[in-house]
Amino acid sequence: MRSRRVDLVWVAVVTAVRAAFVMVVGGAALVVAGSMSSPTGRAGLWLGATVLVAGCVMASRSTVERLADRVAYGPDGDPYSALSAFVQRVSDTVAVDEVLPRVAQTVTQATHTSVGEVRLWLSDGAELREAWPPVQPPEAAAMLSVPLQRRGEQVGILGVGPDTVAMTENTRAVLDRLAGTAGLALANVRLTYDLRHRIAESRELAERLQRSRQRLLDAAAGQAAEFSHLVDARVQRRLSAADQALSHVEQGDPAALEDTVAEVTAALEELRDIAAGIFPPTLADNGLGVALETFALRYDGRVRVSHRGLERRVAASLETAAYFCCVRLVEDSVDTGSMARVDVHREVDPQPALTIRVSCDNPPTPATVQLVQDRVEATHGVLARRTTAGGAEHQVLIGWTLGGS
Repeated sequence: MRSRRVDLVWVAVVTAVRAAFVMVVGGAALVVAGSMSSPTGRAGLWLGATVLVAGCVMASRSTVERLADRVAYGPDGDPYSALSAFVQRVSDTVAVDEVLPRVAQTVTQATHTSVGEVRLWLSDGAELREAWPPVQPPEAAAMLSVPLQRRGEQVGILGVGPDTVAMTENTRAVLDRLAGTAGLALANVRLTYDLRHRIAESRELAERLQRSRQRLLDAAAGQAAEFSHLVDARVQRRLSAADQALSHVEQGDPAALEDTVAEVTAALEELRDIAAGIFPPTLADNGLGVALETFALRYDGRVRVSHRGLERRVAASLETAAYFCCVRLVEDSVDTGSMARVDVHREVDPQPALTIRVSCDNPPTPATVQLVQDRVEATHGVLARRTTAGGAEHQVLIGWTLGGS
């Protein structure tokens, strides 16, 4: 038990120096007292000698303890030198990642134990742990530890190895003093790590938003291309037929005029139908509930819509996002042999919110889920998925907070 032996040497040195003071002052008092004949003078001499011894001990306490430190720990190994060196190293702009190993090294050297460790608690609940020497430290229960505090808040633990079973008051004072110095340094380290974590989170969020934005742009480009294809296939064909009918009218066939009117009218209806699929007028005129009911009519009863609380409408951008999320999920999941249910609720208590549950027999494809999630996140909503027991029903849950309206 090296630490115990070192402490015994320290106590022996302090005791020896103090005894030397007593012997020197006491010997001088004996010599002077022997030359005196008056008992009263001798009593006063001994009283003065006692006061002198006490004063010398008190005045030289710091010097005697430093001398004991150097005898017990060596010229460069006393704990106060270790503390001074540690403070100097920290003040020399030590890299943040090196502070914990240096604290562990300092506490090991200052207490002369076989192993020392430091634990730092981060604000997100994570723990940083370093030991010196850099080996696997003993279990926490076997370590002798003191708390690391900064402004009354515990930020970690400073511990030494189990070979320090019996710590003297002096050794514990050294450990407490080191913990106070290390607490300041580690509080700054924790702040740095917390800032790193927040920066990493911000970068990840920015990258996610960039990827989400790109997917939405790609989806918009795809929808534009699909719209162009539908116009060419359905509207342009009618317009070409109307153009041919007009040619017959110009050639003197008045009966072809009726064909021209019929083709133009059909082209207009086709264009209206395509436009309704892009943005239905009923969504702007009558709101989300009516627009979803109108959309469900295409499926001949295989898609059921229920809504509550939509008499008081929400923002147009939110209605649009909610509508197209539901439409995309239903179109992707419903085929001729399956069904779907769309439930839309506008909640008031405990907090205003718009919630949607789309339940389908078939699960939506990953591409559809990703597109819907991008649209939901772009409007500050939350998306979740779940499957009922046995996989009989697949649900997509979407929610938006309405902000106290």
